[in-house]
Amino acid sequence: MVTEFEKLHTFSESEQLAKYNELNKLVNSADFVQKRKEIESLQYKSSEEYLKEKEFLTLQKAKDIVLYFKTIAGNDLKKFKDLDGSDKIKEFEALEKFIQSSEFKVKEKMKPITFKDSDEFKKLVEYKSLKSDPEIKSFLKSKEKEETKKSKAVLRYEELGIFIKSSEFIAKQNMKPITFKDSERI
Repeated sequence: MVTEFEKLHTFSESEQLAKYNELNKLVNSADFVQKRKEIESLQYKSSEEYLKEKEFLTLQKAKDIVLYFKTIAGNDLKKFKDLDGSDKIKEFEALEKFIQSSEFKVKEKMKPITFKDSDEFKKLVEYKSLKSDPEIKSFLKSKEKEETKKSKAVLRYEELGIFIKSSEFIAKQNMKPITFKDSERI
């Protein structure tokens, strides 16, 4: 019996019994019992964390957010940043501004320009008209015989005659029609 008493006395001073008594006091305390009831009543689906996780998962699938992350992870954003403010973009913006201008819109709607639309053609018509003018015919006949005083019409006729025989006039006369597509700014 003494050995049992000694064993009991030794055990009563052991760490194991001290730990048990400490935990027993804690587990049976009113605060612990209350905390246990609170924890047991909690459910993840009704918690604030669950609601935030659900919102996050919904947002994760949103088109704007998917596009955002795809863009910042891809090469498109890098290309955009590289081009932003570059000479190529400045040239594009200048051309875009020109294309949207009223001057461009007028030229875009223009009819093809042919030799008949040129000032040179008008001079040719005037020359032919003067050539059939009785005063000019009379002058040309008398010129063969002798030198006479030249009227304004005769002087204009001679001026136009020189002009329509020039290489510039002949090149213009033989030109192909110019359309909007052939204009300088395109």
